[in-house]
Amino acid sequence: MQRFTVNIKLPARTLTGALSAPNRGAADWGWQGLIAYGCHSLVLVVDANTAQTLQVLERHKASVVKVKWAKENYHHNIGSPYSLRLASADVTGKIIVWDVATGTARCEIQEHAKPIQDMQWLWNQDASRDLLLAVHPPNYIVLWNADTGTKLWKKSYAENILSFSFDPFDPSHLALLTSEGIVFISDFSPSKAPASSGKKVYISSPHSSPSHNKLAAATGAKKALDKVKILISNEKPSAESVTLNDCLQLSYLPSKRNYMLLLYPREILILDLEVNQTVGVIAIERTGVPFLQVIPCFQRDGLFCLHENGCITLRVRRSNCSITGTPNEEPDPDPVQELIYDLRSQCDAIRVTKTVRPFSMVCCPVNENSAALIVSDGRVMIWELKSSVAGRNVRNSSSSASPLYSPVSFCGIPVGAFQNKLPDLSLDSMIGQSTIAGEEQLKSPFLQEVHLKFLLTGLLSGLPLPPFAIRMCPPLTTKNIKQYEPILAVGTSNGSVLVFHLTSGLLHKELSIHSCEVKGIEWISLTGFISFATSTPNNLGLVRNELQLVDLPTGRSTAFRGERGNDEPAIEMIKVSHLKQYLAVVFKDKPLEIWDVRTCTLLREMSKNFPIATALEWSPSHNLKSLRKKQLAAREAMARQTVASDTEVSSIESSVISLLQEAESKSELSQNISAREHFVFTGADGQVYHLTVEGNSVKDSARIPPDGSMGSITCIAWKGDTLVLGDVDGNLNFWDLKARVSRCWSVVQHYIHDGVLNVILLRIMLWSKLHFCFSCQTDRAVQLLLETSSENAHYYCDSLKACLVTTVTSSGPSQSTIKLVATNMIANGKLAEGVQLLCLIDKAADACRYLQTYGEWNRAAWLAKVRLNSEECADVLKRWVDHLCSPQVNQKSKAILVLLSLGCFTKVAEMLHSMRYFDRAALFVEACLEYGAFEVNDDTNILFLKFYYARSLKLLGFKQGALLFGSKAGESGKELLTELKQPKEEVTQE
Repeated sequence: MQRFTVNIKLPARTLTGALSAPNRGAADWGWQGLIAYGCHSLVLVVDANTAQTLQVLERHKASVVKVKWAKENYHHNIGSPYSLRLASADVTGKIIVWDVATGTARCEIQEHAKPIQDMQWLWNQDASRDLLLAVHPPNYIVLWNADTGTKLWKKSYAENILSFSFDPFDPSHLALLTSEGIVFISDFSPSKAPASSGKKVYISSPHSSPSHNKLAAATGAKKALDKVKILISNEKPSAESVTLNDCLQLSYLPSKRNYMLLLYPREILILDLEVNQTVGVIAIERTGVPFLQVIPCFQRDGLFCLHENGCITLRVRRSNCSITGTPNEEPDPDPVQELIYDLRSQCDAIRVTKTVRPFSMVCCPVNENSAALIVSDGRVMIWELKSSVAGRNVRNSSSSASPLYSPVSFCGIPVGAFQNKLPDLSLDSMIGQSTIAGEEQLKSPFLQEVHLKFLLTGLLSGLPLPPFAIRMCPPLTTKNIKQYEPILAVGTSNGSVLVFHLTSGLLHKELSIHSCEVKGIEWISLTGFISFATSTPNNLGLVRNELQLVDLPTGRSTAFRGERGNDEPAIEMIKVSHLKQYLAVVFKDKPLEIWDVRTCTLLREMSKNFPIATALEWSPSHNLKSLRKKQLAAREAMARQTVASDTEVSSIESSVISLLQEAESKSELSQNISAREHFVFTGADGQVYHLTVEGNSVKDSARIPPDGSMGSITCIAWKGDTLVLGDVDGNLNFWDLKARVSRCWSVVQHYIHDGVLNVILLRIMLWSKLHFCFSCQTDRAVQLLLETSSENAHYYCDSLKACLVTTVTSSGPSQSTIKLVATNMIANGKLAEGVQLLCLIDKAADACRYLQTYGEWNRAAWLAKVRLNSEECADVLKRWVDHLCSPQVNQKSKAILVLLSLGCFTKVAEMLHSMRYFDRAALFVEACLEYGAFEVNDDTNILFLKFYYARSLKLLGFKQGALLFGSKAGESGKELLTELKQPKEEVTQE
């Protein structure tokens, strides 16, 4: 018979436990629903839906400190499919880019031998999706091509860099959190390193902010503003003022443009980067639990906060239209709008100990309604946010938080009067855009107040702290293949036994069996095992031994030795025989015991003068086969006699009876047959003792004298006719039992053994002044300028500005003078002031042009929408499109969004075609034709798009879709239709 060799690559199943200290913060939730986190030098990938470990990445030699999923927010097709790329960094400075699906490393990067402080994938590039920005200690940022490992550029700064954050609204803006302050970079580009060293600002300690104290009553915005401590400055604070030393995190707010948060243990500072001031503080009460981490949301203005007790809280910003005063209080003619983050939901805390602490939190980046907590003991707890409709008139009058309402529309379709609440698909489908009932929402008759709560939907448990006692279930054989399951039993130091199913890697059961540390486990079947534990020795060196017989399906535990076990020498090991009939119990300073596993009876307790066993092993050989043959023969003889005496039974019936009796005999063998088994053990002098066990009989047999070259024997292995002994010095002694010869090898030089308070956010007056100037509300601008206090440093300048705004006329000379002053100010670096002057004389178009010239494209777009007519605004936005499409910027995807806002659908289709996004372009054109945005014609580009999309669908196997778009592709689609219909014709002809 010809032999075949088959190479099967079986993936290793790694069970992980407690994390190491550097793993804190090494976690990320990917767009595909997978959570990656570091555990020592491993990277685990967990499915958030099933809480199951899908992959364990093993290549790092040191503890992992950062993990980041690659962004996939770009166009995909057959040539550029979706992939699972993950970047991980360790304490030695090595970065590995993984192909998670195959578990292999695609690229390895090394710059310095120090821990990576932070890293992030660039998300805004249409041309390249392989760019990874990393902070290398102490003060370097390096841009890498993560596909090839090539260093594109490197930039150093004066201070040590702790972390960084990209502006989600402008990819050229980057903020660095340093040991002394914040460095703002406004010229970040993938093509070259930033030319300047950035703008550095200092943050004073939030502990000195009067926002910790109750604000005095204010009758106007200016008086309340004077109560706010301005924490941002361009001058270094005094030595006694704590700066960013205790700052935990820096992050831009993705829900509000030009806003940033700084996380401290007891405060969250909200910064307005337009005016470079701290505009609010979210503080914790004195008895509250400090913050560890915060994740800002982009769908709604909310914050997921992790606290030191493992509690995750959700805070949602209250709408500006809230009325916080009492009903009888007269309204303030110039009220201060308070931006308050209300606590909306919180999950249960964990029991924090010296070894159990929350390490990091990640949030689902797609739905923003789930958060996962990674605990230091290896647990991953997945909390999902759920909403429920509040009962009518069930408002808590004592609660200061305003009500939340579900959205009044879904995907542009209003919610009907009798329609159920929207499903909890994401955060924006759970609560409306305005978090409380504003004027617009009060007009809707279908408002539904909702409450939010966290539910634990997934739990992944890790191994506890070592030491462990590990034993795999009996091996797979041809006889147990139908019942076999790969199960691993792990005994722990707290007395419990963890049972893992290795197919899934999940914890199958946790059995609390013992009251002290589990020292050993032995399986007696596929569904049962015996475990033993020993307590701490007393003054006499005696312990309490616990030997338990466990039935896995029911979890029932039985004391195997009955009342025995108190105040005796500790059990050193237990060994179950090959046929699972007998159990040998070896003690430290006491002769061994032999037990019958099936009946839990003691067969023999060796006498006091019997040698103390140092190692023991059962023989794989036995006489079960011969006993079966004898018993079957006896049964067959009895069957023949029974059939022969009954002449009415036919020969066929007699054979059936014989088969039934044989099957019955086989099923009873395990209960009725006591096969003979034997084992060997070694004494303290190295002598080998051979004993035989059969039924209730235990007999001594041969003895093998000790080998003079061997030390104290610590373990024995028995395979066939070969017996191997290992000693404390690393020597191995091989005995050939047939030939009765031995040989000794020296292998190793070590012995061998067996296995927040709510805080007020105040509007900053400077921004209000700019807003009213830009929007031509001159009267309001003058009023605000004149409200400047005489003690303010800008009092003289603001007074002159008020006079200027009041005296502006439309006469030619005054406008010429103001325009000349404005251009001079812009040329001398006073861009904002010059733009204000141009807006005062209705030269907003010129102001937009200057803003674009100096790279302020977002400000120019905002000003154009506020001050210009539709044609002039379109011209400004089209220049922005040209800028975004330039090779230096290369943000065509954003340019498409600008064109969509202008209604330039034809240009959108042309740009998608030029980017070779044929499938997306074809579907966009089809949607435009359906809604009348395009006129139906025979444009060759449109027909080509449909043809290409039809061909792509054909390659993917979507025949019906290919036929549909092929029929709409004109002449170019006829050949494709012929190819699609060809197989049918061939089958018909046959």
